[in-house]
Amino acid sequence: MGASSVYRELYKLANDENNYSEKILASLIAIVVAFILYYILKKITYKFVFKEKRRVRIVSTLRWLLFFVATSFILYSWFNAIEGLLVGVSVIAGLLLISLKDLAINFAGYVYIKIRKPFKPGDRIEIDGYIGDVESIEILEFNINEVKGWLRSKQHTGVDLHIPNKYIFNTVLKNYTQEYPYLWIDISFTFDASSNIEKAEEIFLKIGQEELKKLVKREQNRKEMKTYLDKLSNDLELINDNILPNVSTDSVFDGLEMNLRVVVPYDEIGPIKSRIEKAIVKAVQEEDDLIFASRNHLVVNK
Repeated sequence: MGASSVYRELYKLANDENNYSEKILASLIAIVVAFILYYILKKITYKFVFKEKRRVRIVSTLRWLLFFVATSFILYSWFNAIEGLLVGVSVIAGLLLISLKDLAINFAGYVYIKIRKPFKPGDRIEIDGYIGDVESIEILEFNINEVKGWLRSKQHTGVDLHIPNKYIFNTVLKNYTQEYPYLWIDISFTFDASSNIEKAEEIFLKIGQEELKKLVKREQNRKEMKTYLDKLSNDLELINDNILPNVSTDSVFDGLEMNLRVVVPYDEIGPIKSRIEKAIVKAVQEEDDLIFASRNHLVVNK
């Protein structure tokens, strides 16, 4: 049977209002054939495509393509050609709008990220409660290498997170390194109320100043450091946020909490924190009039 004969038979079937059994049979055959083709094509995809992300995209495309073809054939069988075309287009358009809504929003997010540049590969960001270093930005998602997660320290967990681009529109984003790769940290120790607080403050400041000297000496020629210092000196909003280390105290239930605030490179928070804490503990243990309570924590501020 030629293509023209098949077309005539389909047209006759579509316009025969009394051939309900044939139309039902044709619909069932379309559904079964679509399922069989989907199963076969899925098997072929998983056999020859090895990247999981690409597999998922191909299989998803095949599923919607076969659904579109099967639905169009069924609508054509139950209505005449013109009505079937109009109904089919309306139904498919509605389904596509619903199913592709997230895809459209994710694509819009991709355009926004590329134009506004809230972050770029290499930046450390926090979004929707997840912290990590941006590895890549794709059309539908961006990928970050997770930091901290279940770990107590801010180290990489080894987990890659794939975050839909739409999160850029409805979730708070923190970029820790967009303008310069430095953060302020607070290192806190609690002293017994009988301790010589003035001496403790001198020790904290001395250790903080030594750490700052190391940082400036090492990175004085780095462009980001120069930009950072210029911003601190010129931005009126940051007039009280000096790069020099400072010490503050707070009364707590078990004594007096002393906080040393210093600036550090974001990717060296762990090692520098550990080095400063060890230096403080060593210096305090050498003084008879300084007694630690049992609290210690780190707070990071942008």
